[in-house]
Amino acid sequence: MLVEGLGAQTYLEIGTDANQTIGKVVCPTRIGVDPNVVELVGCVMFKMTCAEFLLENAAKLAPFDFAFLDADHSSAAVRADFIGLWPYMAADSMVAIHDVQPENESDAQPGYCGDGWKVGMSIVGGFEACVLNYHPGLILVRKRSRWGPKP
Repeated sequence: MLVEGLGAQTYLEIGTDANQTIGKVVCPTRIGVDPNVVELVGCVMFKMTCAEFLLENAAKLAPFDFAFLDADHSSAAVRADFIGLWPYMAADSMVAIHDVQPENESDAQPGYCGDGWKVGMSIVGGFEACVLNYHPGLILVRKRSRWGPKP
């Protein structure tokens, strides 16, 4: 609903997890990236890591209006995915980073939220961002090009 409400034309999902999210997104162009990708009608799917996608395909398909990051949940990977993707995001686009609010220590284990939540502190401090404080959590980061109404 958020993707559609923002009027996004290109949606990129890093870490598609059997298409649970990308399958519900309404957007003219949907792109999924996952080493264990499951094909989905109406989507362009890449069987690779985010790092591979950034090297081989991001520049050809950019800019992206909305990106959903939900892949490797280690802080190093979340940071690399976000920083690597940022130059390919369109003006006034949005990046959503999932699993950044572990509720307890068991949620912070690899395979769930991991320690990717640690990246949230640096993102919120250096970018226009909002943390949706629920478990498992979401950070919304906007790449703002201007303030005020659209021309």
